[in-house]
Amino acid sequence: MKYWNQRFAQEGPMGTVSLKGADARMYWSQAGWIYEAVRSYLPKTCSLAYEIGCGAGRMVPYIMRHAQRYFGVDVVPGLVDLARLSFEAMTVDFHTYSKNKGLPSFQRVGLVWFSTVMQHITCNGDLRAVLVAMRQMAEPECILVGYEALTDWENKTHIKFRSLEEVRGLLTETGWNLVAHKECPVDNGHVAFKATVL
Repeated sequence: MKYWNQRFAQEGPMGTVSLKGADARMYWSQAGWIYEAVRSYLPKTCSLAYEIGCGAGRMVPYIMRHAQRYFGVDVVPGLVDLARLSFEAMTVDFHTYSKNKGLPSFQRVGLVWFSTVMQHITCNGDLRAVLVAMRQMAEPECILVGYEALTDWENKTHIKFRSLEEVRGLLTETGWNLVAHKECPVDNGHVAFKATVL
């Protein structure tokens, strides 16, 4: 919560979170170019999309173009509360994730969505378990879409992937097959990728 308090958020009544300032505007505006980077990888439609690291829900309007139902999880309770308030009229649901409780489970997930979140999960050592859990929920035609940072390992801001081959290896170990990828010139050091069920 400290990182969000400093850069994006302020505490409101009863511990709720509101996004603020120029960084918050950037957070919301990034959603459009993230969507454009991965749009060609997305299914035309699926019954359920599951987003890991949903934050305040910036990707929801884009994901819902491709899903009948949406489910998002995040580790920051205040952001989950904000997402619930923002999208209460849609067929969406949000939950707070904790390593102790694990991910809420569904059957026949058709789209798994990660955007700028894998490096944060890596910091917690959870990423492998999350990918395995999503593979267990995936229907046979499920697509996993990612938009993630690939930068110099020496960058101390976050733990990031050293190479696309590192991402490929992790996906393969957890039951996913990396089938497409591209660099994102709008956002240096990021790559969009698509994986299918092995």
